[in-house]
Amino acid sequence: MDFSDVFQQLISSSTSYTSTTQSKGVISNYSDMNNRYIDVSGVAAGTQIIYVNVPFEYLSDPQPITIKGISNSLTGPTIVINVTGIPDGNQNISTQVQFNYIDGTNALPNSEGHTEPNHVLWNLGTGGQTFNFSSGRFMGSILAPNATINAGVNIDGNIVANVVNITGGESHRWDIHPQPTQPTQPTQTSESQTVNETIHYIYKNGDKAADDYQATPLNFTRTVTTDKVTGEKTYGSWSADQSFAAVTSPAIKGYTPDQAEIGSQTVSGDSSDLDFTVVYAKNAPTITTESKTINETIHYVYKDGTTAHDDYVAKPVEFTREVSTDAVTGEKTYGSWSADQSFAAVTSPAIKGYTPDQAEIGSQTVSGDSSDLDFTVVYAKNAPTITTESKTINETIHYVYKDGTTAHDDYVAKPVEFTREVSTDAVTGEKTYGSWSADQSFAAVTSPAIKGYTPDQAEIGSQTVSGDSSDLDFTVVYAKNAPTITTESKTINETIHYVYKDGTTAHDDYVAKPVEFTREVSTDAVTGEKTYGAWSADRSFAAVTSPELKGYTADKAQIDKQTVNGDSKDLEFKVTYTKTPVAGGNVTAKYVDENGNPIADDVIASGNVGDPYSTTQKDVLGYTFKEVQGNPTGSFTDQDQTVTYVYTKNPTTDNNGGTGLNQPGKPGNGTDTGNSGSNQPGNPSQPSNATNNGVINTSTNTGSKVNNGAVNSPELPQTGENNSQSQTMSFIGILLAIFGSLLGFLGIKKRRND
Repeated sequence: MDFSDVFQQLISSSTSYTSTTQSKGVISNYSDMNNRYIDVSGVAAGTQIIYVNVPFEYLSDPQPITIKGISNSLTGPTIVINVTGIPDGNQNISTQVQFNYIDGTNALPNSEGHTEPNHVLWNLGTGGQTFNFSSGRFMGSILAPNATINAGVNIDGNIVANVVNITGGESHRWDIHPQPTQPTQPTQTSESQTVNETIHYIYKNGDKAADDYQATPLNFTRTVTTDKVTGEKTYGSWSADQSFAAVTSPAIKGYTPDQAEIGSQTVSGDSSDLDFTVVYAKNAPTITTESKTINETIHYVYKDGTTAHDDYVAKPVEFTREVSTDAVTGEKTYGSWSADQSFAAVTSPAIKGYTPDQAEIGSQTVSGDSSDLDFTVVYAKNAPTITTESKTINETIHYVYKDGTTAHDDYVAKPVEFTREVSTDAVTGEKTYGSWSADQSFAAVTSPAIKGYTPDQAEIGSQTVSGDSSDLDFTVVYAKNAPTITTESKTINETIHYVYKDGTTAHDDYVAKPVEFTREVSTDAVTGEKTYGAWSADRSFAAVTSPELKGYTADKAQIDKQTVNGDSKDLEFKVTYTKTPVAGGNVTAKYVDENGNPIADDVIASGNVGDPYSTTQKDVLGYTFKEVQGNPTGSFTDQDQTVTYVYTKNPTTDNNGGTGLNQPGKPGNGTDTGNSGSNQPGNPSQPSNATNNGVINTSTNTGSKVNNGAVNSPELPQTGENNSQSQTMSFIGILLAIFGSLLGFLGIKKRRND
């Protein structure tokens, strides 16, 4: 047997399988990680080979994938699972595989003694990857002629690969069934189908309101396979679904369509032509709401009228009523105001030294017919207050060495206290003071004995004080002894913080390994004075490169090398990351009349996403600004934005003082526009203008025809299922023959490589 030739055939088989599209009727669901499955039970009966496409990413998760709808007959269809999107290099397959047969058999054990047929072939393609089967169990035969298979788990089925290593599991032989013969090659032709969309615009009485909208037709094709023997035709899937764009119903003044828009319509080759009707109804009078606000203000003043406290301004209460405006005459009819409301009672604020003439402004009930409420509270001055002031005199004796350092705890005598009467003006706060209580004395204090020291004062004598005295403070000074020698150490740290501009953390801090310095210290035993030697040699922190953050730029590419000594302080740096600017979509300001016609040049602004923008209303000669559609100000986004300023055309005045427009009901009165049908009934496509009591009524019926160009997506090459099945069954037959020959020739049941 020429193994090189055989493996070339296997490579050709794998390539052929990969190029075949997924069979119609296959259902795959991977969204629920605990219930992932592939269901082939919906594939047409009589199909000999079922093709399934599974993205490789779904085989890396440990949760199981169940193959449902497997035939329990030896002659049932073979299921070829093409694994797509496999990356190069080492890849892990962790997914458990479970089989569910149509007779209800499931939960098969790992063994070589399966009574059920094996109909599943996993096609891993012709790449040279290494596939590590690392957890769970795997069922079905594997075709990977150029790859390395490391079986760390039990695999039930045949394995065809360049290298197979049994690294922790077992390979259980389970031959794939059936072994089909090659049928007669059928013929293939192409069939096409066109789908149309039409929208009719009518009034309620059935009259035409606007020209029909006719979309550009959409074309679909599919493959038709004809059996050369029986003449039976098998139809492939239509080319990809396409969509008619959404169509906005045209605006007709004084009328409202029952559908503002015919939404986007997705159709397939099986769809019928689409036909829609939009009906326009005449508008009713408008109902609006009128609102009114009632306010309550309280003023706080002194008797001379000057302000005593900030005014109290209550939260306003609001009333509403319905206003019905006739759509033609503009006459308004007013409903009743909403229910009465109340302002809560308000306590007058306390002002030191004054009393208000009203302790409270009571609750006030108002209605929509009420006026704003205004109250004034007047404050009068109070009489002065009499209090007692106290003062404490302290005596403190400090015991120190000649260098001023502490030799002994301070002596703090029990304080003596004095009192006097104070009269305080209620308004100005001016104080008048009486005499202090009688003088008092602190007792004499002997200086404490400290070994090796002599005080310069053996005693602080008795001290007499009064309420006008200041605190007493004395210092007793002591002698000194010989010094001691010790070693002092100091640690210097370096920390780098990585933050965004708003101060939040962008990356974990960098904390360098600390450096340590030492020096000799000579301490006087009596005074405690320290004499310091030189610190040990200088040391350095290495340069630190700032980490890269996707979409952000650091203000410092690195923190340079830092040299420190024993006198240095801890080093602390901050690297700030700024978001990299992203260009935003344009903002276009348009200036149009009420019919959407441009009357001034567009203004287009550009900027980065998040930057603010502002548009401006223009003065356009002959037009009056009506409204703005869109956001006049805002921020740039990643999408284009449009702000539309709408203007009303100003009426012109004729020589007779009129508007120059024909009066309603009086044909021929006004200026001839040159259009003989401009005032004729039944001609809604012609605009007409008229004036009635200073109100200009303009009715314009405009027909529009939109030509939407269809986007023809490039068609991927299609592989006819029956044709590919014939080639595939031939390859499977060769594959099964090779499996039997290899196993019989080598006599190998299991091989384990550690």
